[in-house]
Amino acid sequence: TAYNQVIVNKLDEGPLPSERVQQVAERFGVNRTRFWTMPVNCTGWLPMNMANHLFKGNPQLRRAINYAVSRRAYVAQAGPYAGGPWTHIFNPGVPGWKDVDPYPLDPDLPKARALAAGHLRDGKITIYYRSGASANEAQYQIVRQDLINIGFRPQNIIGKGFSGSQIYDAMGKRGNDADMGVSYGWCSDYPDPFDWLNVLFYGPSIQAENNVNYSYMDLPRWNRKMEAAAKL
Repeated sequence: TAYNQVIVNKLDEGPLPSERVQQVAERFGVNRTRFWTMPVNCTGWLPMNMANHLFKGNPQLRRAINYAVSRRAYVAQAGPYAGGPWTHIFNPGVPGWKDVDPYPLDPDLPKARALAAGHLRDGKITIYYRSGASANEAQYQIVRQDLINIGFRPQNIIGKGFSGSQIYDAMGKRGNDADMGVSYGWCSDYPDPFDWLNVLFYGPSIQAENNVNYSYMDLPRWNRKMEAAAKL
């Protein structure tokens, strides 16, 4: 209703339903008169739980998934102008960002399969994903297919859907059974790399619940590096 009222000039500003975005962009143009899109200091990612059996001490498989992810297709599910494919945790709004691609924007399946070979362990993986929205459901299905492409059997991929913020509560509890999370993102609170690297990956900050280090990364060598960088 509010969207329709904006269109007929009864409201100055209102919500834009995702299914109307492309239509509005074509009608008014982008960043010209009535439809505006601007970047935000946010990044989406797929946390891999390094505390559980599958990914613990298994950098080969973690790298394999980075080479296997269909980033363009994944981001496209959010709709036009909702984001862009990305390959590292920093975005251009973060000081220290560099215009480099550690991983390919499109899957490199030969390399991904080579890295994954012999490192699937028992071949079972549990994925937490956001349910209730078609875009999030579609993102989960894309990641699921990416995992199948590198050797996981469909029957061994266990998806657990959560509505709303429940997914953060579930994966934020230490000892949860998730191996990977889908549809996670982070927007920085202040313009410093600390709010990305240390907040999201510093091991000593892990607590019983309410964690944001969903990867449960706790590697002494990298903890020391983050501590040293924080002192600067």
